[in-house]
Amino acid sequence: MQFEIESRYSEREVMRIMEENTYVPRSIFHLGTDGKYFIGKLEESSFKVRRKIHYRNSFLPEIVGQLERLGSGTKINITLRLPLFAKISAVIPISVLLFATVMEFLAEKDIASAFVPLGVLILLAAIAAIFFKIEANIAKKKLTALFVPDYKPIS
Repeated sequence: MQFEIESRYSEREVMRIMEENTYVPRSIFHLGTDGKYFIGKLEESSFKVRRKIHYRNSFLPEIVGQLERLGSGTKINITLRLPLFAKISAVIPISVLLFATVMEFLAEKDIASAFVPLGVLILLAAIAAIFFKIEANIAKKKLTALFVPDYKPIS
């Protein structure tokens, strides 16, 4: 998922806002994150963060932002993507379900039974897409609220 935010803030101000809201881990242990909303890495004109939550969620998007000067303000190009671990761990069940579907079609005993693993595959993909979209919308609203001062979310 990609979107952009046009902010009246300068690149320096945008990165200052991200700095105020992002815990940058110094080690693999994240003891005390100072009440920050995000956790991740900040660079001069880009960031790679995720929301800081206190529960496990494989569908929590990785948020990658690139800043671009825009007249007196800044355009923030944001990409939300599924974390690498979630992508890798999805390969195994997808492969098994696709293999089962193909084997059922090739067996030609009961063609209807081939649709069971295919249906499960479609269901799992839909569940993943829904949970990712929910988390992506939460991140989008928070980022927009940070960089567009007059932003008022509808819901």
